[in-house]
Amino acid sequence: VVDISPNAYRDVDDYMHTQETVACSSQVAERAARLLNLHQVAAFWGPRATLPVAARTPALAARLVAGSVRCAVRRGASILDVVAEHTDPTMAAQLANAMAQAFMDHNLEYKSASTSGAIAWLAKQLDQLKHQVNASESELYDFRKANDLISMTLHDRQSLTSEQLATLTAQWNKVRGERMALAAEVAQLRAISTSDPLSAPELPVFQSEAIHALKLQALRERALATDLRSRYLAQH
Repeated sequence: VVDISPNAYRDVDDYMHTQETVACSSQVAERAARLLNLHQVAAFWGPRATLPVAARTPALAARLVAGSVRCAVRRGASILDVVAEHTDPTMAAQLANAMAQAFMDHNLEYKSASTSGAIAWLAKQLDQLKHQVNASESELYDFRKANDLISMTLHDRQSLTSEQLATLTAQWNKVRGERMALAAEVAQLRAISTSDPLSAPELPVFQSEAIHALKLQALRERALATDLRSRYLAQH
């Protein structure tokens, strides 16, 4: 008797029929024959005692086991009955138990193989994903390198952007202030009387040695003219 609960198998009837077929298959019979070493057990060959020992091969033993065993699923239950026929009741019980054990071993190996196949597939997929991640990281590095973003976090980039903005704002304010100062000087220059250049205010634009020398010369000339007017009177 073997419990063959279908668990999550979708088609229960198909599953049970498949298990019934597998349980009495030649592969399971060969496994059962190997478990008991039937080709060397005299009691197994009892009805065929006249068969030469050399002819008692594992393959023949497996065929005899397969022909003497019946498997049937109990109606309405997930139970598989394994019944063996033999002239020796003890041997019949051993055959049935060996078939049940061989069937369970077969299913276990099948499930293990399926699991191993799934693991191998997952390992292959993981390897492919690793290659994709490495390729993506390489592309990201190239992008950062091309855009001067290597070793910079988002916070660093935001800080850098803020610093650049502050610098640009300071430069703009400086230029704006200089422009306003120049505009004020231009207005003062336009207000200077051309008849009396010496009355011009002390603007930065006039702070040069050449202009200073000209102003000194103009002052001397003015002093000389005043002296001449006082000496020779206005008619001269």
